[in-house]
Parts: sequence; C-alpha cells; structure tokens
Amino acid sequence: GLPFVLIDYDVADILEHRLSDSPITVVNSDDYEGAMAAMNHLISAGHKEIGFISGHMNTYSGKQRFRAYEAALRTHKLPFRPEYVLNGRFLKQAAYEETKRLLKLDRLPTAIFSANDDMAIAAMNALREHGLRIPDDMALIGFDDVPVAAQLIPSLSTVRLPIYDMSKEAVSRLVGMFENEAVTLGSVSFPTSLIIRDS
Repeated sequence: GLPFVLIDYDVADILEHRLSDSPITVVNSDDYEGAMAAMNHLISAGHKEIGFISGHMNTYSGKQRFRAYEAALRTHKLPFRPEYVLNGRFLKQAAYEETKRLLKLDRLPTAIFSANDDMAIAAMNALREHGLRIPDDMALIGFDDVPVAAQLIPSLSTVRLPIYDMSKEAVSRLVGMFENEAVTLGSVSFPTSLIIRDS
C-alpha cells in the first residue's frame, strides 16, 4: 500500500505479471533510441558486421538495447550472426570471456556494440591482449557514459543516460505521492545522447 516509483523497468512486465495493484510510475531512459543511434553511427562509419555484447535479457535496458541492435541490422539489410552476440549479462568478467571466445572465430566483426560501458571496457582489454588496435582493427561503442569512459585511451564512444534528470524526476514524483499532490502516474522516458569519442 505504499507509494513507489520504479526506474529502468519494463511497464509491460509489471502489467503482465500483475506485480502491483497500486498505481505504477516508471521512469526510464529511451534505451531503444540510444542503442539505435549507436548502431547507426557504426553503420554510417562503414561497418557491415557488428558484434553485440548483451546485458541481462530479463531487464528493460537489456531487452531494449538488443531489440535496437537487431532492428538496425534489419533496417540496413545487414547480416545477423548469432555467433557475434556475446552473453555479457552486464558483467565485466563475462564480457571479457565472451570477447575472448569471439576472437577465436575465423571471421571477426569489424565493430562491437556493448550494452554497457563496463562490458565495453572488458572487451577493450580482451581486444588489446589479442593484438588488435581500437578503432583501427575493431571499433567499439558502449552505453551509459560512466565517468572513466572519457579517460580511457582511446576514449570510449558511448550513449549517455540522463541519470541526474531521471533520479530527480523519480524522487519528485515519490515525494509528491507522500504529500498527496496530484502526480501524473504511468511511464515517463528521458532521451539519451550519443557521445562520439575515439573508439
């Protein structure tokens, strides 16, 4: 019976599983559009074979970022290669090991889109250990824009989440609920922005 606000959550999942009888407020970023922007950037740079390091597929962000990866390939009539999809689960170690596995293939992608920056950094380490130069031999783009992304060499291209704005909105709505103010329930989505750096 307490008011609550969810961040980074799939409204469809809540409704499907009837997780709450209370009115639901969800604050998300537009992960799908952010991931599409990342993919379109790689494709416009001439990449036709692009790998993907996935997050947890039971999360809103994991599903949206993978959906966009698939949709971008379809839109540009590029091949979807299951062997290029790495199961990173939003974990550095998993992404590192999956990238090592990818590097054993006879035919490598020319770019990798990672569903978060931590996994992109792990992939960067694996690529370097394999003797590949970034972005000359393999381009790389992440998601989230964690603070270290700009400090890496090469600096990591990524998709920036409006974390501050999302958090402020979520807390504002929650406080409004406690104070019995008229709060708009439902879902609100914040735009992401593509940050082009050196990778």
